[in-house]
Amino acid sequence: MGKSRMLALAALVCATLALPGTARANLIWSFSFSGFQNASGNLVTNDTPNGGGFYQVLSMSGSWEGHTILGLSPTSTFGGNDNLISPTDPQLTTQGITFTVDNDPGNDGQGHVNVYWGTGYKLWGGDGSIGGVDFTASIIGAIPEPASMTLLGIGLIGLVAARRRKAA
Repeated sequence: MGKSRMLALAALVCATLALPGTARANLIWSFSFSGFQNASGNLVTNDTPNGGGFYQVLSMSGSWEGHTILGLSPTSTFGGNDNLISPTDPQLTTQGITFTVDNDPGNDGQGHVNVYWGTGYKLWGGDGSIGGVDFTASIIGAIPEPASMTLLGIGLIGLVAARRRKAA
């Protein structure tokens, strides 16, 4: 393949990647809350906020009160939880984020915990208790979409093939 064709192909790939919406990534957030109860860990959200500036939480991991957070509960599991988060205050909605933990032997070993905004951040502890917490979360990185990684891999394979062909 000629040098001009190789440059044209590279330009086409770069232009394709630069198009809006083609290279998308999920965002990784670090979160913690303390006070009534304590927790910390990571959240993964989509990369585009809704009209209100909130991102949809897709998964959650970490620890709560010494117990493992097993994962994010589906929306509407508790009190209409919507599992939305914003980088600005208030970071949670009044429905909040609900997650499961490994502390309730009567419920297949799982209990639900909900943290939400309600005249300050509140936590529903799974046993019906409610108390205030200091909640913080921030975006710490991005996870590339698999298609972007595939394009990168194809490009690298093409470069290796071109070098081998040139060396032969």
